[in-house]
Amino acid sequence: MKTKYLYSVNFWVPFPDSEYGGLLIVTATSDEDCIDILMKAYEARGKGMCFIQSGYEKELKEAVRDAKKFKLSEEHNHEEQRIVMEK
Repeated sequence: MKTKYLYSVNFWVPFPDSEYGGLLIVTATSDEDCIDILMKAYEARGKGMCFIQSGYEKELKEAVRDAKKFKLSEEHNHEEQRIVMEK
């Protein structure tokens, strides 16, 4: 089983598109998986293409790469990759 991490992603999109982002807590095995999880969540909400067309995909990737990452213990490594919390 791959090692999983808890990502604390601080991502804000400036006004007028400010309904995107915030503090995002995600479990994922890599930066790429974390980005995919977040992009799919935006797409599922109907905001994915708008988000990408607005040019914020680059900022999201940078926010994930700059995120604080905490290795999950073996006890919690079974957790599915997902968004745990959005604030």
